[in-house]
Amino acid sequence: MAVYITGLITQPQARTTSIAESIGLVSHDQLTRMLRALGWSISSGAICVVKFIELLGITGGYLIIDDVLIPKPFAALIAFCGWDWDHSRHYNVFGQRLVFVVWCNGYLIIPLLFAFWQKDTTKPRKRKKRARGRPRKRGRPIADYSAKARARRQQYRRKRKAILRRKRLPTGVHYRSKNELARVLVWKLMRAGIKCEFILFDNWYASEDNLALFERLGLYWVTRAKENAKVYYLDERLMVKEVASTVEKQNYHYYDALKARVRSFQVTLVDRLVKLTVIKDDTAPESGRTKYLMTNALHLTNQEHIWWYRLRWAIEVFFRDIKQHLNLTSCEARSEEVIIAHVVLVCIAYTFMQLLKPLATQQRPSIGSTIKTIVPLVVAADSRQFARPNPSGSIQVVSFDHLVLAFRTRFSNLPCPENPLLT
Repeated sequence: MAVYITGLITQPQARTTSIAESIGLVSHDQLTRMLRALGWSISSGAICVVKFIELLGITGGYLIIDDVLIPKPFAALIAFCGWDWDHSRHYNVFGQRLVFVVWCNGYLIIPLLFAFWQKDTTKPRKRKKRARGRPRKRGRPIADYSAKARARRQQYRRKRKAILRRKRLPTGVHYRSKNELARVLVWKLMRAGIKCEFILFDNWYASEDNLALFERLGLYWVTRAKENAKVYYLDERLMVKEVASTVEKQNYHYYDALKARVRSFQVTLVDRLVKLTVIKDDTAPESGRTKYLMTNALHLTNQEHIWWYRLRWAIEVFFRDIKQHLNLTSCEARSEEVIIAHVVLVCIAYTFMQLLKPLATQQRPSIGSTIKTIVPLVVAADSRQFARPNPSGSIQVVSFDHLVLAFRTRFSNLPCPENPLLT
């Protein structure tokens, strides 16, 4: 497992063959058997991460929900694959869709739970409307109306319906939508004992059932709404863009810290009072110059409401890092257990890289700069020293205390081991 995680961090294309050849210590078959026999359940892994956060004494965190697409254009036989819309490429892509729940405190981003999502194959496909005047193609005309022929036609229809009802997953798991998966993941985390007050997500997960569950779990939610979302304002059912148009843009308050004009309204959404914050001329990196934000935390100011929603961008950074730096998309396995094990080990590698952030020279270093800092470290076991190769080719001796300095300064209550080379 340590060799595989090292390969995920250090190799540009981390596959079991390249990891075994470049790092050594284990063979390709041993890595493959390890992935198949890992057998970690996602729930037990989340419980371990929650206990790890409690051990470090980190507080002030919040949850973020979002999904990511892993393109697999040449993977017809890989599990969890299907056709889905890619928002970055603006066309359908064959790949795997994962729903993630991450924990963040503004500095650390720790993935907690994930689930694979696939489209519902039981729904009948929509037929395209034919041009007017064009005759519709039909099957062969019925020539036999006998009882035997009617029974044969009914049997054919029953078989056809059974094919449409057939589950896509070979394990027989019932289909769940993205919102249902999000509710299951958040409920498991709260049962595991995660401590947080806010949960952030975009408008895709702002369904009525999701909002009801989050409030029942005692969470404040912050989300973005579509412009045609219906709310009650002044005893009238209006779209949020109609509510925003009741006040001229010149009357919106301009915030220098936000570089935008903001106005808030108190509206009713599904029998609950929520705060609607409208942003005009927004300069944030997320798409949309006009945004409509909603929350059930009525005590938040306009600026606090917007800052809370902008904190959701951390999960987009997480998706970028695990794709570009930790080889999330490099897994070519076909079986379900190996694919799940690969994603779990990617999350472990990402958590490990988060704890090594203070090793870099920047104040808030990225995963890429952290990897560049730790990859050149090698161990000279014969001289009982750690050595770091410099870009000029010279060797710089580094003490073991320097390696664990990041942990000791960042987490003072975490016990660090002694130098293993001296034992």
